[in-house]
Amino acid sequence: MVFFFTSCNDDYVYYMGRDKYENEELLKYGFPEDIWFHVDSYSSAHVYLRHLPDPRGFPVEVELEMIPEDVLEECLQLVKANSIEGCKLASVSCCYTHFSNLRKDASMDVGQIGFHNQKRVFHKMVNKDKTISNRVMKRKEEKPINLKEEREHRDRQIIRRERERKAEAELAEKERREKLRKEKEAREYKGFLEEEDMTSNAAMKGKTPQQFIDDFWG
Repeated sequence: MVFFFTSCNDDYVYYMGRDKYENEELLKYGFPEDIWFHVDSYSSAHVYLRHLPDPRGFPVEVELEMIPEDVLEECLQLVKANSIEGCKLASVSCCYTHFSNLRKDASMDVGQIGFHNQKRVFHKMVNKDKTISNRVMKRKEEKPINLKEEREHRDRQIIRRERERKAEAELAEKERREKLRKEKEAREYKGFLEEEDMTSNAAMKGKTPQQFIDDFWG
């Protein structure tokens, strides 16, 4: 079971595991484009932000700098509220990064993670705001979900998108070549007509139309 939270923005959804063991499952099957939140220096829930698929069903990645402010604030308040120590403090530092930047190896304890690139981990001080955290918590819904199947479906959508992009690129290239071919034929035909016109003018030079006709018919 995973906890899902309705966002203040219809393009997004938040989710988190029930405990550290469920967090391990989320770490196995999260989407690379998801954004992970945690409280610095304290234990806390692992909160994830996901942009819902686009109209064609394809995953959407959001840059850390481009997260809407109200969405970011809800995620930060949510992760703070779900930290045993952090929720008691007036303010804490929270961190967030893309799921693809999370690093997990066999030497780490359950629920523990590291990062591939520390420069891609953002930090922000969060002041307690019960109005926001309570509002988000009221929108909590626990759902049974097959994380492995969901990730596999996402990966198939990525493959489908790349195939469509390749097909679109090949079609565009085919149309470009056809356009060039037609333009070349048009130039050659124009040149042919101009050459014929010059030949006709030269043959007519010094002759009356009747003389030219007589010459043409022999």
